[in-house]
Amino acid sequence: MGFLLKAGFWFGVVLLFLPKHPGALQSQRDAVQASAQSLVEAAEQAAQFCKDQPSVCDAASETSKLATSYMNAAADELNSKALETNSNSRRHQ
Repeated sequence: MGFLLKAGFWFGVVLLFLPKHPGALQSQRDAVQASAQSLVEAAEQAAQFCKDQPSVCDAASETSKLATSYMNAAADELNSKALETNSNSRRHQ
């Protein structure tokens, strides 16, 4: 659910900064407004789903926290390897 909300938000932000030509500005504003409205409707539906199925939302929340911790650990590992590789290449120059 959080992913959908974040994706919708960033999609709206991208639409704000991509004008094709000055005449299309109004249509882009309309598209952003429609996107924002869709995002609000999706959030309302997700909230209703979580009221109806709280165990599913709790499990999804825990899964999201676990996935985030795995991704952070992987990113830390990649960063440490990149720093190690970078410092090794500087020593050899």
